[in-house]
Amino acid sequence: MKPLNLAEMTGLTFRYHTNPHYYLFALAGGNKVRLALHQPLEPKLRVHGLKELASADFPYDTKRYYLLKVETEGPDIRAYIDGKLILEASDSDLPKGKAGVIAGGPARFEDFHVFTPDAEAREIAENIRKRDAELIRLLKNPGIVTLFDSDGNILAQDEPIHTGCPMLPVNWRGDGQEFVLLSGNSKEGGMIDGRPRRVVLFPRTDIPIWRRT
Repeated sequence: MKPLNLAEMTGLTFRYHTNPHYYLFALAGGNKVRLALHQPLEPKLRVHGLKELASADFPYDTKRYYLLKVETEGPDIRAYIDGKLILEASDSDLPKGKAGVIAGGPARFEDFHVFTPDAEAREIAENIRKRDAELIRLLKNPGIVTLFDSDGNILAQDEPIHTGCPMLPVNWRGDGQEFVLLSGNSKEGGMIDGRPRRVVLFPRTDIPIWRRT
């Protein structure tokens, strides 16, 4: 990480829960390093609520890269710069979450990595496998669009390209006939009817075209 602005914080976020609720380990003000919890509620309008967990003097500049690393184990947090342990703290507000980078001003980042112990990695992989198996069980094939009647009988199946995120049926023409939105892709996207046939196209003009089939 290379800060290009000394006035704003630049560093890592971890155990990210929501946009205003996460931990951060960052360089700040050109002479300090902070470990803090960004709290979900602002004490005042447009004033960030930061719970300081640890801080230390750390003069830095904008001429070189710094290697920042955070290790977590339960509530315990250890923060390193260039391989040297700089800060330690313990906080149980957020037990898990995502990891990323944060910059209040211009900065450069490269070689961002997230590691987990082997046991947890195996657990994550097994959870992903179970989730995928459940999706296949429920949807038969995640790549196939299946239309059902009210009794659960399969009316039709198709495997279109660029399906995107299927949505609930929509009454596009206003005549009571419903179609299923596939995606807004101008080449393969559009809507299908219950047979299924691709009946509404989305050309590059972004104006839907009704196609009689």
